[in-house]
Amino acid sequence: SEMVAAMAAGHIEAWLQAQVSAADRAVVGAEALVRWNDPETGLRRPDQFLPLAEEVDMIEVIDDFVRDDAMATIREIRETTGQSLRLGLNVNSKLLRRPDTAERLLSQTLTHRLEPGMLDLEVLETIAVDSENSADVLETLDALSQLGFNIQLDDFGTGRASLSSLRDLKVDCIKIDRSFVTDIDTNKELQIFTNALIKLGHSLDIEVLAEGVERAEEADWLQERGCQYFQGYYFAKPLPKAE
Repeated sequence: SEMVAAMAAGHIEAWLQAQVSAADRAVVGAEALVRWNDPETGLRRPDQFLPLAEEVDMIEVIDDFVRDDAMATIREIRETTGQSLRLGLNVNSKLLRRPDTAERLLSQTLTHRLEPGMLDLEVLETIAVDSENSADVLETLDALSQLGFNIQLDDFGTGRASLSSLRDLKVDCIKIDRSFVTDIDTNKELQIFTNALIKLGHSLDIEVLAEGVERAEEADWLQERGCQYFQGYYFAKPLPKAE
């Protein structure tokens, strides 16, 4: 009941974390992240309420609400600044298993006067790999790709995605997990693995974004190895629309 009231009052909202180009460090887009900003109890992070939302079958309602909020915000920013920013949206397995998902997301996108090519749909690597045995998920991802949505494989490196799954899923971008980014400039063993991930992306003509970049040295090392985009506290924390 608190969550329903919070959505109605606008206390559950999409915050945006900037994504920047490695080449010139300019903001090129942002990932939408849900926050519950309660006037009485303060800020609630996703892990403090999303598990309950799953339990009471409200996760799709919240996801839909946040997508609307994020799309409205990115459209306003684009129209106000003239910058062609892209929007990253997390897509869960439950949504991907719905047969009408491609149509729903396209309708939602067009309602906000956006185009599919402006949106990056972020799918966890574990979901993508599990989808090898789930025809409905593969069909949905294929339909979304054909409509022009960009498919991003999130937390890349933590699962067991294969070359064939990257090809079959028509992945446009891999997001290297923060666990392969932290202290990358000094950790020799990590450097070998992360460098291999970047080369893998390039060999398949897939863009590479590193998450969790928190220091200049990490960004510099990744840029020298060909990582094209960054996201992390070194550049910006998740921020509400006003900021």
